[in-house]
Amino acid sequence: MTKNQTDAIRRTAYSPAGSLKNIAAGLLAVLLLLAAPFAHGQAVSATLVGTVADATGAGVVGAKITIQEQATGISRETVTNES
Repeated sequence: MTKNQTDAIRRTAYSPAGSLKNIAAGLLAVLLLLAAPFAHGQAVSATLVGTVADATGAGVVGAKITIQEQATGISRETVTNES
């Protein structure tokens, strides 16, 4: 066996440091997969409360309400109820 062949065998032989890196990478991957269900995205919500009234001050049931966020232009439509 030549010196080059011996050196090649030594480079491909078992390396404890390489093995530990593989184990650490595997553990990290498992931990990330286990933690994924607990990672929540941010949710933005709001509640708008008010009264839609006619000229006499009586509440208007079934009035169409459109709410629009000025920054994004996103709008939401809903209808008033009896409460």
